[in-house]
Amino acid sequence: MAQNDSVMGLSDDDELVLKIINEVVEKLAKAWMEKPWYWPQEIDIQAELRGRLDAALTLEGLNLATWMNNEVRWVEPRVVCEPAWEDGILKPDVVVWGDKLDPEKPDNSVPALWACEIKYDTQESKEQKDIEKLQKMFVKGYMRFGCALVFKDGNNPDRKLGKPEPISQYPKLEKLVVIARRNRSTVG
Repeated sequence: MAQNDSVMGLSDDDELVLKIINEVVEKLAKAWMEKPWYWPQEIDIQAELRGRLDAALTLEGLNLATWMNNEVRWVEPRVVCEPAWEDGILKPDVVVWGDKLDPEKPDNSVPALWACEIKYDTQESKEQKDIEKLQKMFVKGYMRFGCALVFKDGNNPDRKLGKPEPISQYPKLEKLVVIARRNRSTVG
């Protein structure tokens, strides 16, 4: 999930992209709660999130990010999986690029508009590693907004969609926990 922050100088397109991201993440979380068995692995959720984001942004004509360097202008896919920073050490699961229209800024210093780490039914220690990765990326200026999505198998048939929680002192980073029972008996 992402928060709107006009102080950060977001373009109108980037503000709309953040709104769409919030809607897509919430819809995916609710869909997973209804059919958690449909996405049996973390990579399935990652691919689904990337596909849904791209489709929603395509409908608004926002699936391509515009980049400019010196006199050259080109487009990049806005939604990508696992781009690398720091020689591949930092690779968030899903990234949404913002527009880069400042020709003075080098390409490798352009932050992601939004980055997401996904954890699927794991121990707290693995969740914490992903949160620390997002915090590091935020502090280093590699991203402007971010989200840790945690999907957990519940021990009972109850389904639960948590509220986005800020991650420590980073108000633009959030964690969302989604819980559902994974066996097919929850289909109703």
